[in-house]
Amino acid sequence: MKYSGHKLAGVTLVWAVAGVLQLNVLCLAASGPSPREKQKNDRMLRQKMVLVERMLFQSPLGEQAEKQPAVLSEKTVQVLNTARQAYAKAVASLEENRDESAHDQLDSALTLYRQASALHRGVGKQNKKLARALPELRSRIAGYQDSLVMISTEKNISTAARVDPQKVMETLTAAATLEGNDDLQAAVQLLQALQTSLEVELVRIRNGETVVTRVALNNAEDNLNYEMQKYASNEKLLELLSARVSLGENKKQILSRYLRQSSESETRAMQFRIEGNLEAALKALESSTELQIKALKMFGINL
Repeated sequence: MKYSGHKLAGVTLVWAVAGVLQLNVLCLAASGPSPREKQKNDRMLRQKMVLVERMLFQSPLGEQAEKQPAVLSEKTVQVLNTARQAYAKAVASLEENRDESAHDQLDSALTLYRQASALHRGVGKQNKKLARALPELRSRIAGYQDSLVMISTEKNISTAARVDPQKVMETLTAAATLEGNDDLQAAVQLLQALQTSLEVELVRIRNGETVVTRVALNNAEDNLNYEMQKYASNEKLLELLSARVSLGENKKQILSRYLRQSSESETRAMQFRIEGNLEAALKALESSTELQIKALKMFGINL
């Protein structure tokens, strides 16, 4: 089949036009974004710059880093400073018209700020937990001190050699100073150590006749009288601790159940005694004191 000259010329013209269009597209791609796109990119970059600057320097965390850096953890301050360094590099890149580098540095600064913020929130939660623990520790320590005085008076023994009231007061004062300096962790550790020493002494002076479950006395009557003394001693201690030491709602419910069951066992024991069944009375009373010991554990006293 033969083609006429004008048809061939038309085909050639079409291919020539297509080639020119392709060349124009390639030239536009090589020349970068259009002025409108460049303006849009510049606007977005500057908006990001303002956002990051506000987060790093004007947010509550940023202002705290400026005015009260000691309140923040060392790791939080370190990450925040690295974020600010990245921001400074972004500013320098923008001044040198290196927009892509500025974008990258701002993204890095934003990521680092979020890390610092997460660290700060974690420390904040921990501090709230420690702040709640401090009054609970002080309350428990006061309860232990009162218990020591009561039991040592009752048993006519001295605890001064092991628990010096002056040193206890010094420890409480030191903990208050640490709390005032926002060193809550150290304050809690100091009070926990004091609580442990008081608890050890409390258990020590209650050893022997107030702790042994069963003693080998001459007869059932003596054994029952001994168990009644132990029950009365535990009851006084529980009353004192309940008045001085605050417990959570869940622990209060458990404590209430132990005390109710203990009282019920003690009532049964007294009924058995009236009936002359001393062995049954002794078993019921032992059950009652075992429940008291469980109740004491709610206050951190392990017998």
